[in-house]
Amino acid sequence: MWAALSDTHDRAKLSVTGTAEEAQLLASGAVSLVALQQTIGIHPGDVVLEVGCGVGRVGRHVAPLCQQWIGCDVSANMLRFAAERLRDLPNVELR
Repeated sequence: MWAALSDTHDRAKLSVTGTAEEAQLLASGAVSLVALQQTIGIHPGDVVLEVGCGVGRVGRHVAPLCQQWIGCDVSANMLRFAAERLRDLPNVELR
């Protein structure tokens, strides 16, 4: 299912947030970061595993705050788009 829903970058973003607009995708990731900070907190020494990381919407915001961010997804397409989105972050690993 996710392979079909993520055959293009815009379709992948649309399937994750309901919009293909990059600004809205980034804004929704920032909202998720606030929720994570309020509930569990993200600290510089943390290793964070995100299961179902999709296009890296949340990882884009979490990775700069932790030691290592590991994103996992069942969709090779989603992982490919996440790799593009997060390529400038040296502490990111995708599986």
